[in-house]
Amino acid sequence: MRPFLLALLLIISSLAHAQQGKLAGKVTDKKTGEAVIGATVLVTGTTQAAPVDVDGSYTLALNAGTYSITITYVGYKSLTFPGTVIKSGATTTLNGTMEASATSLTEVTVTGVKQTGTEVALIQDLRKSDVVVSGLSNDQIAKTLDRDASEVVRRIPGVTVQNNNFIVI
Repeated sequence: MRPFLLALLLIISSLAHAQQGKLAGKVTDKKTGEAVIGATVLVTGTTQAAPVDVDGSYTLALNAGTYSITITYVGYKSLTFPGTVIKSGATTTLNGTMEASATSLTEVTVTGVKQTGTEVALIQDLRKSDVVVSGLSNDQIAKTLDRDASEVVRRIPGVTVQNNNFIVI
């Protein structure tokens, strides 16, 4: 009984496999003839897609039928091939030659804000300094139990407070 079930399973899987066909081809640049590595070959209306490899080749297994195929890549005009017929058990070859898109991206402005007063910011400032410096960050001051500014200043190396009136550096 088991050999019969195994044979039946193999026949059914081979029939199911025979209902599929392959879509294969190469994607190249129109101007240079080089492979467009990383382009995407997409079956429109589905989630099936295949990337283009370093040789410019791609392969996609599809059920037999008629499909619309789109090839896209950033910086290139998209290619669409409507009515591409995939026959079961056969390989359909579809080569694409992509043309560079003349559209430029819009300007991007990046702005940043440097946080000061943190321990990390203080350490970065100390490292960038050309001279010997020292300091305390807001975080370090908040962690201490100092009651006034003179007690805070005493924590800085190389600074002394005399008679709670004079600071000597």
